[in-house]
Amino acid sequence: MTQYSCALHTPLIANWVSIVAMQIGHAFLVSIPLGALLYSTPPKSPSRQVPSILVAVVVPYQLPNLISSIWPEELSWMDLFIISCVGFMTFFKSVAVAFENYPSGADRDLKTFLCWYISILEPITAKGKPKRLVLHDVVHRTGLMVLKVVAISVLLSFFRSLGQNPSDYFEVSRSSYAMIVNGFVHMWYIYLFLAFSTDFASLFYSILFGTSLEPGFRNPLLASRSFQECWAQRWNMSVQLLLKRNVYIPARKIGLGRETSALLTFLASGLLHEYTFSIHNATSYRAGEATLFFAMMGIIISIEGLLLNASSKRVEQLVGRIPSPVISTTTVLLVAAGPFEPLFVRSWLESGFINATSGMFPFFLCKIHEEAPKPLG
Repeated sequence: MTQYSCALHTPLIANWVSIVAMQIGHAFLVSIPLGALLYSTPPKSPSRQVPSILVAVVVPYQLPNLISSIWPEELSWMDLFIISCVGFMTFFKSVAVAFENYPSGADRDLKTFLCWYISILEPITAKGKPKRLVLHDVVHRTGLMVLKVVAISVLLSFFRSLGQNPSDYFEVSRSSYAMIVNGFVHMWYIYLFLAFSTDFASLFYSILFGTSLEPGFRNPLLASRSFQECWAQRWNMSVQLLLKRNVYIPARKIGLGRETSALLTFLASGLLHEYTFSIHNATSYRAGEATLFFAMMGIIISIEGLLLNASSKRVEQLVGRIPSPVISTTTVLLVAAGPFEPLFVRSWLESGFINATSGMFPFFLCKIHEEAPKPLG
């Protein structure tokens, strides 16, 4: 006789206390002092450029060692994830300060500058002035977070009910179908986790500074109609803006073409992810995988652009009638069937990503029990 049982696992309060403590610690012990130091230097002078470059080089490199030396416990996967995000953000924001590449109005006063410098997301501005946080923004962002928690919990229940280890979910080596399914569901899970994380950080820093911040993601897996739209306009906007401001625009200014500048931007994104993956996925990451993945994405977008330019108006009209979710899902499946699973998601799973998030979100752990039939008589 087959019986089913499901048990609800609730988030661990200690995990969230650690996450919030790590956010506050980074903000007040690292980011705010550095931002105040750089703001105090005269603009467009070596007095600002030299310390900004030093901060960009030294802080990301030394930050993991510094935090591990003062943190009272062994760093968890989530702790390392936060450290990696602070490291890459400090690098790009400091480079932007050195070369005056920050958005207009970001340096109008110390509060506005700190909000831009330490927030992973961009402040919403109007005529160079930051938009004040209103209750509607808080309610809206909180509602989006709740929806993402529900979706994360559904997928997490699926993962944990299939097995405790990532290798238990799908035997990837046995079939290409398993690789596609593995890549597809984990792409959605990583997206939901990153989108929730940016919403959480946005809410934290919005309340801290009283300023509304831009969204981190713009529904990339359901609303994108091309690879280019997904990466340039919808996926991880905070990183996209930093790369555009520090890599793409300078490359265009020195005379490089659009395609070459875009490829350089993807290579820079690959190097950025080399840094972050080598920290939070250190136990299983293989050097070069992230750079190869993003280089392939840049090449795919270049080929996509050539095909779109060569297509007829009739083809464009036919494609225009296809609903965005259908196109988005097709592109996600194409990526999942190719480089995503081996080059991107593997190190996340093998480094304990699923186990780490299991202590953050609620999920159901369901099991099947086989009972031997009772003997007659």
